[in-house]
Amino acid sequence: MSDHQQQNGHEDYHGHPNYFVIWAVLVVILGISLGLGYLGNHTLAVTLIFALAFVKAFLVLANFMHLRWEPKAVTAIIIFSMIVLGYVFLGVYPDIVPIERIIAQ
Repeated sequence: MSDHQQQNGHEDYHGHPNYFVIWAVLVVILGISLGLGYLGNHTLAVTLIFALAFVKAFLVLANFMHLRWEPKAVTAIIIFSMIVLGYVFLGVYPDIVPIERIIAQ
């Protein structure tokens, strides 16, 4: 291997994931999320939709953005950001639950 290839990181080539399969999984999860909108239990539906959103975000980050092959420090920063985003979702969750349900409980 030439010095030029070693300097540019070509020896660390990891190949490509099967993008079509990942896309198909994302579409299936999208369909499940849309179907959850018809669930009678609003609180359960919203909770499951957010959980599925995290799964979809992980799939995109790991495969399409190649985070799986990045240094661990970059992965730690992204995970910390996702945790903070989770707290933001929890912070606005009372705003998306209908007032009538809160009063009824």
